[in-house]
Amino acid sequence: MGAKTVLLCEDDPVLREVLRRSLAREGYDVEVHRPEESLSEAIRRGPRRLGAIVADLRFFERDIKGHIDEVAAGTAVVITTPFCTAHAIHGEHEIPQGVHPLPRPFKIPDLLAILEARSSDSGVSP
Repeated sequence: MGAKTVLLCEDDPVLREVLRRSLAREGYDVEVHRPEESLSEAIRRGPRRLGAIVADLRFFERDIKGHIDEVAAGTAVVITTPFCTAHAIHGEHEIPQGVHPLPRPFKIPDLLAILEARSSDSGVSP
């Protein structure tokens, strides 16, 4: 597990399946968020060491930093939303360290590039 494990939080079933298959094809172990649970519950349920969380902004019930504090240091958090730029996410003044905004619509290679860069930073290949 570890750097290869991704918690996927996406409510659109078609996009969720495309992302799940794409990540699995690239060698990632994908834990799919259960729609009936909160992001906090999914983080606690997931493996002890997540390599990344890929989530739509709406899954963050409270401030993003509050969720970041729940995961281990070094876990990449990719937030997909149409409400972001490289420097800010709607409702947040700044992007917390470890958070990577990915504006929608996005291409799968863009997501993979973020995850691969994080794996390279940690010295673990996906």
